[in-house]
Amino acid sequence: LVASVKPRQGVAVDEPDGPVEDGGEPAGGGMLRELAAGFTVVGRDRDLRTVALLAAAQGFVWGTLTVYTVVIAVEMLRTGPEGVGFLDAVMGCATIVGGAVMLRRVGKGRLGQDMVVGVLGWSLPMIGLAAFPSPATVFMALIVIGLSDPWVNLGLETIPQRLAPDEVISRVYGAVDSALVGAMALGAAVAPVLIHAVGFRESMAAVGLVIALYALTTLRQMRLLDGRLAEPVHVPLLQSVS
Repeated sequence: LVASVKPRQGVAVDEPDGPVEDGGEPAGGGMLRELAAGFTVVGRDRDLRTVALLAAAQGFVWGTLTVYTVVIAVEMLRTGPEGVGFLDAVMGCATIVGGAVMLRRVGKGRLGQDMVVGVLGWSLPMIGLAAFPSPATVFMALIVIGLSDPWVNLGLETIPQRLAPDEVISRVYGAVDSALVGAMALGAAVAPVLIHAVGFRESMAAVGLVIALYALTTLRQMRLLDGRLAEPVHVPLLQSVS
């Protein structure tokens, strides 16, 4: 809520074809048409496109991790299927702590850079776990991933609000969230194939390396984006509330 802001002006979008209802959204058109319009806006804006791709990168790792945690619990930790729930709980607790940390970073003006750091926090532990497999490494990796999750989510849920025009903002979020969910599904589908093709540790290292390298290529652009994103006018008022 603290980071919710008005959209950036000057982003070119198609005018809505149908009548506009209260709230600025065009009436009718169907779900697929609305979603396609969101992808059109995202595709035309480089910053929105990068945010969507970073979200997809995190989603892909997340999808593969749903498969890897099963293998880790059954084959590495020898805990059986119930170990999957325990590993998810470890990551979930770390996510809560990461969220508390991010509350102190809302006003730092580094949403884009923090999002890159978050994606690195998802991918680099995969490389470490592949290189040094052990129970201690498993817990350390999942803790880091859990801590990193809010770093991605804050940018994912905030940056589009600053970039997308009001009349298409819901469609933009539909497109960005579709990229995230689609990448998760793809990751879950690809992970078993990679494990079968190159091995468990090798597949984790490959996924982590590819995603980490992509995240690093976006760091300069996201740093420039942070410089252009104005602080919301209501932030000082909220920060003054003790």
